[in-house]
Amino acid sequence: MKRSPLIVVLLCSATLALAADPVQKELRDHPGFVDLSRIKIPSDASSVTEVTIGPDLLKATLAALPESVGAGLPPDLLDGLIGLQVRSFKPSSGEAKAVQHTAQQIASDLLGKGWSRIIRVADGDDLVTIDFKYQDGGMAGLMIMAIEPDEVALVNIVGSLNLQAILSLASQGLDPAALDSLQKAVQQATGSK
Repeated sequence: MKRSPLIVVLLCSATLALAADPVQKELRDHPGFVDLSRIKIPSDASSVTEVTIGPDLLKATLAALPESVGAGLPPDLLDGLIGLQVRSFKPSSGEAKAVQHTAQQIASDLLGKGWSRIIRVADGDDLVTIDFKYQDGGMAGLMIMAIEPDEVALVNIVGSLNLQAILSLASQGLDPAALDSLQKAVQQATGSK
């Protein structure tokens, strides 16, 4: 019996899709996951970057990094991380408004789903937000959006993060007054002191 190459390719693809689905399902079901598929990257967008990394690939990637990459970072900074999504692109001028509108809807939806906004900067058509999901005494996710008419960048970090370690890293480049405001916002959102 002769097998068609098309059938072999379809069977292999179906097997890989079924094997990969639990990873994606684990991410989708996590409280720190944000559905970035709502952001449709226009076919004529330029400088497109799309990354979705699930738990297994993330662990393998972090384990393969040379020690020098993590030098100076708190050792437990990424221990609870289970996934990462990145969407970055430059929309065409005709698509920019629709993309901005959808991204602003996602930002608003997060607040309705128990996320806390720690930073919001709006200037004309430019919007930057940083939100995090705090659950069961720890951080469950972080969402960073930077939306401009000519560029969109979205980052969703899924899993628990050491928030104090992140703040200490951020403090290295922040004005002391800005750092104090950021720490107060985090403390208010998490109920910690």
